[in-house]
This record gives sequence, C-alpha cells and structure tokens, in this order.
Amino acid sequence: MSVVIELPPQRNQIAFNEKRWGEIMSDSEIAELEQRIETDRFGHVIMSPYAGGWHGAMEMRIGILLENKLGGGTPVAECPISTSDGVKLADVGWYSANRFEEVKESLAFPIAPEICIEVLSPSNSPAEMEMKRRLYHEAGCLEFWTCDQGGTVLFLDAENGKALSQSRICPDFPDSISI
Repeated sequence: MSVVIELPPQRNQIAFNEKRWGEIMSDSEIAELEQRIETDRFGHVIMSPYAGGWHGAMEMRIGILLENKLGGGTPVAECPISTSDGVKLADVGWYSANRFEEVKESLAFPIAPEICIEVLSPSNSPAEMEMKRRLYHEAGCLEFWTCDQGGTVLFLDAENGKALSQSRICPDFPDSISI
C-alpha cells in the first residue's frame, strides 16, 4: 500500500515560508546551533548534523568552478529555496544574473536557481534526493546535480530526473572533482 501526500502549490507556500524563515533566522538561540536548519510545510524546524569540513570544502569547490566556467551569475552556498514542503537548502545553487536579481532581496528564495547541487552525505537517502529534485524543479530549477563523497558529479534533468551526459547549462563542468 502506498501513501500519497498532497502538498500545497509552491506559490501558496511562499509567503508563509518567507515569514517563518525570517522568524527562524532572527532567533538568537537557533543562530548558535551548529546544525543545518530547514523547515517542513508547517514551518517546523528540521535539523541535520553538520556534515563535516570536506562537505563545506566541496561546496566551495563547486561554487568556484561554476563561477569560473559560467561567469555572469551567482553561486550560492546553503541556498534557501521556498518550496511547497517548506524551506530547503540546496548545498550549492547557481543563479543566472537575471534570475538572481529577481530573488536577491528574499530571505527564502521564491524561485530556485537554475542549477541545484546536493553534496551527498552518508545520511542522505536516494528518496530524500528524489524529493528535493522534485521540490526544486517545482520552484524553477532546471538541472539537479549530486556530488558524492568521491567527487563524482551526476547531472540530472530536474523535470524528469533523467541522467544527462553533461550539464546543458554548464557543459564544461567536470563529472569528477576533488578538493
């Protein structure tokens, strides 16, 4: 037996997410926590353990590579995206200059970056990544990438989850990176 959970349309959730994310970001007790913070569609805080130094280093490496290869856009680490299931953080997002101009004043971005990248941790499951791919696509993401602990990058079409031989947006991005 399978269960289907209907989420509200993302556009209906944006104002709530922005308000709740603002409350969370201004909470001094939450600011002191070392965990990664996201929310669910009800505004409940979801905390994950810090993934470690290698994770942050990989995020930076990806952001630098994107900036060097694409230019003219903005890479964002720990990118807060307003989704129909709350605010989710893409490890790295890449926005074109025009799209970033539309969202840069928001606390939780109402439009996802064109590229959303998740640096995989041992605690990440395939089901979690599939859920994030769908949520990010619903918010406007075009490509969803994952980078495993060995540095292998998998490029996916955000709409249907099909593997791409290379990124359509950044065709020169390597399929393997190291830090």
